[in-house]
Amino acid sequence: MDIQEAFELFRETIDENNSTWIQDRHKINRFVELVGRNTDAQEAISESNIVGFFGTLDKNLNGYFYTLKKFYAFVQEKVLALPMSERKVFPLEIPKDIYLDENGKKPKANYLTKGFDFYRLFHHDIYNELHNETASLTIKACIAVGLGAGYNTGDISGMSIGDLQVDDDTVRVKNLYETQSVPWILLKGELAQFIKDYYDLRMKHVTSFEDTSQPFFQKYWNGRELKIDPYIAGVNTKGITNKPASIIPLMTYVLRCISIKMDIEPILYPTHLHINTILHQLLQTDGKALESIIRTFGWERAFVRESFYQYTQYREQKESIGFHPFDSGSPNDITADHDTENEESNDFFSKSSSVDNSGADEDILIIEFINLKRRKRDTKRVRALKVLYRNCCQICGEALVDINGIGYSEVNHIQPLSEQGVDKEVNMIVLCPNHHTLMDMGIISIDPRDRKTILHVDENNALHKSKLSLLKHSLSDKCVQYHHDEIFKSMKEQIKKFVWRDNYKSREL
Repeated sequence: MDIQEAFELFRETIDENNSTWIQDRHKINRFVELVGRNTDAQEAISESNIVGFFGTLDKNLNGYFYTLKKFYAFVQEKVLALPMSERKVFPLEIPKDIYLDENGKKPKANYLTKGFDFYRLFHHDIYNELHNETASLTIKACIAVGLGAGYNTGDISGMSIGDLQVDDDTVRVKNLYETQSVPWILLKGELAQFIKDYYDLRMKHVTSFEDTSQPFFQKYWNGRELKIDPYIAGVNTKGITNKPASIIPLMTYVLRCISIKMDIEPILYPTHLHINTILHQLLQTDGKALESIIRTFGWERAFVRESFYQYTQYREQKESIGFHPFDSGSPNDITADHDTENEESNDFFSKSSSVDNSGADEDILIIEFINLKRRKRDTKRVRALKVLYRNCCQICGEALVDINGIGYSEVNHIQPLSEQGVDKEVNMIVLCPNHHTLMDMGIISIDPRDRKTILHVDENNALHKSKLSLLKHSLSDKCVQYHHDEIFKSMKEQIKKFVWRDNYKSREL
């Protein structure tokens, strides 16, 4: 059997609706293509081929390592049907320096990139793969506390029931950093909901409602019931999977799985959550959160200073406004051009004095990761629409087909879900990646007068006045009008300004 046939057999064992399978498929396909699709399976997985393949990679070694290791084991066991005594160990060990520091000990701090989608840490297939709802609720709550309140692993393990207050829409978590002005950290939105979901479970097991010193995080699942990936968790000398025995090890395993399957490098560990609490508050507020951060966590803590330094590395500031001691203008004039109303809507922080513990200044740091507000899409409708149009773009009619004959297309929400668009077929069209991008940018739109004619910001473009393919599929007047008025027209105005500016500059020259 050749390696291509082995790949096809492997695919039959995988749930292709699993979001990580798409990435795994491309990794294995790249290997199969490199060694030759008609190469004998046993020859294809030789040590020289494996080592040679990894020599072609310059990034994402973690993801390729675990995916290829799994495929390697499958070929030996299912394709070559080798007895256990004849099966070989995967010929590579993952380089330690990928996820450890220069001493080979402590994991490198993983400062997640600007714009990172934190939704990925909570809504990932790995939770379903655990096959244990209780364990999933527990780990999501741990991650939420780590991110929201800046708790490290020791803080999470030592947290008591009295360290939080749960209301209808919010959760207050005790500020462990001993600042007098901010005794509680207020969490809202989905972060709060993840904690509340576990809180409801925890309250069913309390021995006394008056004793608030009881540990908050407790293990309420049978470790034997967990489905753990042996290629990530590892196996002991007897060939038995190393299943996490307590909460923090399971939290570590989950974050490791997500990192590997979502190509997050270096590997994200539980000890990295609190540093990203600081970094991403600064990034999402353009630095304006610094005062609140210092008042909440204190400046003397190394992780606060290091996270702030990391924030400065993201800034692209070529010059700075110097201090003008003899300027009689108001200091506020420096930022007078900013649209403060818009900035406040994206700010994590709000001041409150709703806690009646004392007469002290009780400003509460409110944290709500805006990336978690993304609505989960109706994948059944998306798949049905792709089938209806056979993965063909409704604008250009082209169908992308990969080397295995699998069609690829994307479904565009005409009025974005983030802007209150409905998640229904009337707000969806099937597009190729190029035209999907043009729709999102507002370079093209659909004429609201007939909901079929394509409009382009450049009226001389070949796409302008072309027709959208529609098969038993009507579009919403409201959604089409929204895209045309709010996204397309906005782009046209921006382009006009750029053209006017360029023409003006050319006249000056």
